[in-house]
Amino acid sequence: MTHDALKTANALVNHDHDEQSLSPVPGERSMASMNPTDEKNNNKNGYGVADPPALQNNKPSTWLSVTLLITRLFVAALFIFSGAAKLGFLREYGNSPVEFATAIRHFKVLHYDLIPQAAYIIPWMEVVCGLSLVFGLMTRGAAVVLNMLLIAFIGGMILVIVRGINVEDCSCFGGKLAENFGLIGEFLEAPIGPISVLRNLFLMALCTLLLYGGSGFLGLDRLTQRR
Repeated sequence: MTHDALKTANALVNHDHDEQSLSPVPGERSMASMNPTDEKNNNKNGYGVADPPALQNNKPSTWLSVTLLITRLFVAALFIFSGAAKLGFLREYGNSPVEFATAIRHFKVLHYDLIPQAAYIIPWMEVVCGLSLVFGLMTRGAAVVLNMLLIAFIGGMILVIVRGINVEDCSCFGGKLAENFGLIGEFLEAPIGPISVLRNLFLMALCTLLLYGGSGFLGLDRLTQRR
């Protein structure tokens, strides 16, 4: 075999070796063959690996979103009404902050010097949290604050029951609902006792649902989560 023939044979062997090293592993696709959509989907989580279906489909279902929307608006309306009535904005259905302060004093839980501040802070917290729920903005934060208020209310009611203190008008929703809304008003303005405790536990359950699920449909929280 001549020297030129040996050179030709070596060149063919090296060429075949280069082609084998550049060929893709079976089952894999080269980066050049990927279209932009494939590359985008292949890097969803930033690590070059697509998220599993359980993480891709973590949005609440339609029925849950509708339930959250109805719950959010119901709780919002209830607490906006409650706070506005306590602040004296709804004189036909509620009292004034002075009368709400008197109701707080009957509980004998807060120090006398803290009652005037509480008579304004509590209603405004209810109104602000209610407005937050209306727009579905910071829904979980509003639900946490309302749950804290409800826990404090339940604690005060239990102390009143244990001590045997007779508090017929707690002004929980302004103090005049029973005169204007019949049975619903009587339920919401029930005297301190098992019914009022159960009412607040029911409201806590609704707030806990919002804390778990968020705003649902038509909430600003969903817009901020998409960014």
